[in-house]
Amino acid sequence: MTYILSRLLHGLFVLLGVSVVVFGLTWLTGDPASVLLPLNTPPDQVQVFRHNMGLDEPIPVQYAAFLGRAVRGDFGVSFRHRTAALPLVLERLPVTLRLMGAALLFAVIVALPHLPVRGQSALAAVLGREPTAEHHPARDRRWRLLGGGSDAAVALESPGGHVE
Repeated sequence: MTYILSRLLHGLFVLLGVSVVVFGLTWLTGDPASVLLPLNTPPDQVQVFRHNMGLDEPIPVQYAAFLGRAVRGDFGVSFRHRTAALPLVLERLPVTLRLMGAALLFAVIVALPHLPVRGQSALAAVLGREPTAEHHPARDRRWRLLGGGSDAAVALESPGGHVE
């Protein structure tokens, strides 16, 4: 139970960090009003826009409002489509999930040969390479280039610096 609580707390801090990065990206190019409005917008209209968007508030107040809206599920209005942003995100979610699944499948396929099997990587087992008690630096370097990197990690952790 303690493990689950610690993971949930860790996840909360990750979400908080992501929210800081996302919020910070809005200010990365300078004043968001100058980015969102046309270049020839009169200064009085820029001030009205800043006030309507809450950009005239201090940044901590803006961040608190941003978090409050995100927690409530209010993601605002899309500037491009002039509609609520959440339905647009949800509309594109199936394609995003398929892309995510394909990326995960690719990552698993790439990682499988490097999973440890009886003290050696699966790739080493497939290629018939047995761990040895002898240390051969040149052969070890070649093996790391071929993808036997997990054996290199075992070698670094082993007493004497070689695979046992």
